[in-house]
Amino acid sequence: EAGAKFRLVGLSATPGSGIKEIQNVVTTLRISQIEVRTEDDPVVKQYIHNREEENIIVKQPDAIKILDSKFSELVVPILERLREENVSPQLQYNSANLKPFTVLTAWKEYKEKTGDHRLDGHFDTLRGLTNIRQLLKEHGVIVAKTKLSELMQTAKFDLLRKLMQKPIFQSLLQELSRAANSNYDAVGSQLSPEDLTFNNPKYSKLVEVLIEHFERKQAIGESTRAIVFSQWRESVTGM
Repeated sequence: EAGAKFRLVGLSATPGSGIKEIQNVVTTLRISQIEVRTEDDPVVKQYIHNREEENIIVKQPDAIKILDSKFSELVVPILERLREENVSPQLQYNSANLKPFTVLTAWKEYKEKTGDHRLDGHFDTLRGLTNIRQLLKEHGVIVAKTKLSELMQTAKFDLLRKLMQKPIFQSLLQELSRAANSNYDAVGSQLSPEDLTFNNPKYSKLVEVLIEHFERKQAIGESTRAIVFSQWRESVTGM
């Protein structure tokens, strides 16, 4: 009304998880123009340093596979119950490839479509266990053990509290505790101590890559640095 003119510039890597959320940001900020720039865009490319990328696939040790199978025993019955209700086609895939975000999306869609909250405990427990299972495979047993303990302390539904009392859950918790313990004791455990020299096999590969990098640069008399990025604090501690 006062005739003031202004320009608001915003940058975001995560404007929203869906069209609805992104549109809400656009509407709230009265955005009139959106530009997307990738690293291949001529405007951006001139500011990017040359780089080489290499993806290294690290084989999962038997210890992780044993723990993953125990997670499967916990997850599958919950998943089958949700499938019986035909809650979402997103949950028809193999449980080993199920992502926590997929569970959350299916839960949200089911509630919006039916208004039914009877299965909230199943969705919440499945999402929590699926998240920890993914962390186990991507970040190792210490992160998985920490997050499982947090899940137990914040259990909101009877389904999870009852599940925590079952032998399979107690067995999983015991094996995770053994694997996460630096003073690992193999007595009574299926896990091999050799598999747990590093609780995450990516650590040993990281050491190998860093040593090779510094030795190669040292051999030709070049100074160099290395930066290691990690998502979880527990992983940093492990490194």
